[in-house]
Amino acid sequence: MLKPIFETVDLGTIDWQDALQAQLAYAQRAQQGERFLLFAEHPPVLTLGRNANPHNIKISTADATQRGIALHRCERGGDVTAHLPGQIVLYPILRLANPRGVRAYIKVLEQTVVTALHRFGIAARVRQGLPGVWVGREKIAFIGIRIKNRVTQHGLALNVNNDLELFKFIVPCGLPDITVTSMQRRLGRELALAKVKDDLRVCFGAALAEAGTYV
Repeated sequence: MLKPIFETVDLGTIDWQDALQAQLAYAQRAQQGERFLLFAEHPPVLTLGRNANPHNIKISTADATQRGIALHRCERGGDVTAHLPGQIVLYPILRLANPRGVRAYIKVLEQTVVTALHRFGIAARVRQGLPGVWVGREKIAFIGIRIKNRVTQHGLALNVNNDLELFKFIVPCGLPDITVTSMQRRLGRELALAKVKDDLRVCFGAALAEAGTYV
């Protein structure tokens, strides 16, 4: 039997910092050619990418702590985003075959979400010059990555069943005057996270295969 092109690991609901440590551990194995797809949900947390503008967080540290919201700066690209239960976070950990394949890899992440959402009847798309995945003019998925020694870390977050109130405390991705949405809001029903994860896994594999030697 052929070995799958990646191993899927579901971390469950896990603190953001613990998930970061898991990524680092799997990244060491990825240096030897192994490929992993980590799924997670996080307790409420706001994260700032390495070039994020701190003014895009609209809540004080004290107020965030009182509300049970963690704040972390990290090494991924992108600006500010929010994670919370009901949102699926996907961390692919793999070594890029092509050192210039970063843009192709980002397209893999975008295509993964777009194709998965189409399976649910949601007309998602990528908007030129704007990060993430969109439904109309509303943002539904967020992408931010880090590449170290050609190994990918961080990844994407897809709003599925999560409450969207946490996003009122940030300027999502540093883009003012945008709104966010979720699969639940678009479809008018709660979704089985296991089903969405499985579709993301299949769509990621297809997008990765299509990218070929570019990734």
